[in-house]
Amino acid sequence: MKTPLAPKNKSDASGATSWFLLAPLILLLSASCAPDVYRARVEAAVAPESFEPTEFTILRGQQDIDPDSPDFRRYSAALTTELERLGFSRAKTMDSSHVFVYLRFGLIGEEVPHQGTSLEHLFMLEIEAVDAIGHRAGRGLVSLWKATATAHGHLDHRHKVFKVLLAACVPFLGKNDARDVRVLRDPVTGSYEFHTP
Repeated sequence: MKTPLAPKNKSDASGATSWFLLAPLILLLSASCAPDVYRARVEAAVAPESFEPTEFTILRGQQDIDPDSPDFRRYSAALTTELERLGFSRAKTMDSSHVFVYLRFGLIGEEVPHQGTSLEHLFMLEIEAVDAIGHRAGRGLVSLWKATATAHGHLDHRHKVFKVLLAACVPFLGKNDARDVRVLRDPVTGSYEFHTP
């Protein structure tokens, strides 16, 4: 029986050992740098000629939400940033607002098996703008544009789910559309990017 050939020198042996030690680390780093992919459903609607940059105030979209809570403040700040990127500006007071933007985020489904055996909830983010000027004139709450996104996620990951749903909604603000989308999270920068399937 042939004897296996030994490495030609010590450096070859140490090199082979180093590779076997480093290989799992390289694989781990590669996996940690892979983007997280989330799937969401988005539905959007807009009234004719109703989407234009103007002054806004963000309001809670459901009565059981405390507008002074840390979570609502966090979500409002994130939405404000996105609206300002679209050319909107935050009104100095509610009375100077041209639109009220109602923000609603929470659970709409019980914990169910999803994508295998893991148990997840169905979350929803709803962003709706109404005519604030018309409301002050007594014409009621007239919807101008609206976007709703849903996705599954773990309850303890709700802040991440909000970012996913916001990233899914923003490209559809001011549009009439409905589709399934993907949102990719960059694990290095933590940013979220919208993609169509």
